[in-house]
Amino acid sequence: MYRCCECKKTMKNTAFSYDAYDNEIYRRCPDCGGKTEEERAKCVLCGTALFSGQTAIEAGENIYCTECAVPVAV
Repeated sequence: MYRCCECKKTMKNTAFSYDAYDNEIYRRCPDCGGKTEEERAKCVLCGTALFSGQTAIEAGENIYCTECAVPVAV
């Protein structure tokens, strides 16, 4: 999964664009043309894609999204 850095839309596939200045090909959002980022992890319970900057809970080797994490009183 990919997420647009500008419009925050998530998508399975992206468009590609060539940047002549950098001589690189970048993944772009097909809707707004913004740069996209690839998912960093998936929630082990629901499979939601997690991207950099999102809050997630790490327990051992498992990563949970904030929707699946349940507060526990100690």
